[in-house]
Amino acid sequence: MSLLAYSSIDLSRISCAVLLLVLSGCGRVGFDPASIIGDDRTRDGGVLPGQEDGSVTGSLDAGDTSQINLAPTWSYEILLDFSDDFTYTETDFMDGLFPLDNTPTDFITIGPPFHDGVVILVGRELLDYDHDSGNVVHRDYTPTVANDIGPDFPIDLAFAPPGMDGISEPGIWLTSGSFGAGDGLFRIDLNWGITRQSTPGNVSFVDPDIAGVVPGRNAKVTYLGVVSSNLAQAGIESLGGPRLINENIEDGKILSDGRMIVITGDFDVSPRTTQIGILDNGSVTPMDAVVPETQRIVQGDVSVYGALGMVVQAPGVLRSMDSSGTWSEIAREPTTNWQWSSAQAVPAGVLSVDSQSILVLRTQLATSQLQLLRFWQE
Repeated sequence: MSLLAYSSIDLSRISCAVLLLVLSGCGRVGFDPASIIGDDRTRDGGVLPGQEDGSVTGSLDAGDTSQINLAPTWSYEILLDFSDDFTYTETDFMDGLFPLDNTPTDFITIGPPFHDGVVILVGRELLDYDHDSGNVVHRDYTPTVANDIGPDFPIDLAFAPPGMDGISEPGIWLTSGSFGAGDGLFRIDLNWGITRQSTPGNVSFVDPDIAGVVPGRNAKVTYLGVVSSNLAQAGIESLGGPRLINENIEDGKILSDGRMIVITGDFDVSPRTTQIGILDNGSVTPMDAVVPETQRIVQGDVSVYGALGMVVQAPGVLRSMDSSGTWSEIAREPTTNWQWSSAQAVPAGVLSVDSQSILVLRTQLATSQLQLLRFWQE
C-alpha cells in the first residue's frame, strides 16, 4: 500500500496522501524493538448503522444505490457502514512540524485465531470489527512522541502467518512511514499489542510469501517495500535478506509463479505518477501506461475472475488485467467525492458473503463517511 495517496502537497495539511512526497531518505536502523499496547475503546451495539432490519445493502448518497458505474455482469452493495465510528480530522497527529490527518488507508479481513471480522487502518488507529457481535473496538496505536518508536504514519496491513520469519505465533503486519524515526515494520499480536519488528525506513507495503514461491530464496519469508528519494535505500527486501530491486515500489503482491505485480512511483515529476508492472529477475516490465493517479493492488486471489491482477485507482476505479496484459474496467465512481483506498478479493463465507467477492474501502472525508463495498460477478 502506498504512503503516497490521494492529493497534492499542502504543508498546512499533510495527509496520508502526500507524506512520501517530502520524505527524503528518513528512517533509522539499529533501534531495539519497542512495544506499545493499543488502547481499546468499544462502541456497544450488535448491529451497524443501516442494518437494524437485518439488511446489509445500505444506501449511497441519500438513498441512491445505482450511482456506481458497473461493467456488464457485475453488481455491488454496501456490505458494511462504519461512518458512526469515523470522524475525519485534518490534524490528527503532529509528525514533527507536519500535521497528519486520519484518512483511512487500508483494511484486511481476519479470522481464527483472531475473531471473524475486519480491521481498518484509520490514521494511527485500527477499527476492529467483530462480525459475530457487530461491535467495533477502537485500537489506538498513536505514539506519545513523534519520530521515536512509531508508528507515526501507518500505511499497510497484512496477516502474519505463524511459523514464518522465525516467529511461531500469528499476528498482523503493519507498515509505517515518518518524517523522522517513527517508521518501519510493526507486528500486532493476538493480544493487540504492537512491536516494531524491523526499521529499514519508510515501509510502503508488506506481503508474506506464504507458499515460498519467490525464486532463489528457498524459504517462506515476508517481503516489504522501502520507499525513499535515495534509490540506494529504496526497493523490495525480505526480512533479514537482500533486496530484490533498488526502485521505489509503492505496492506489491507476490504471484503464484514467484513473480510480483508492483506499482512503481516517480517522485521527480509533478504531479507524481505511478505505473503497474511485473517484477521478475530483478527488473520491472511495465504492464500499463504511466498515470498521475495513486493505484493500489487488490489483495487476495483474483484468478477466479480470469485476472492476473486487479487494482483500485484513485479516486474510485476498479480495474482488472488478464495474463496478456489487457485491461478492463469493472467499476467507477461518477464523481470525485468518494475515494477508494484499498481492496481485497475474498471467497464465499467471509463476512457471510454468499459468493466470491471484491471488497473495497470507500471514504468521503467531507462527510466522515466510511464504508466497505462488495462487488460480485453474476
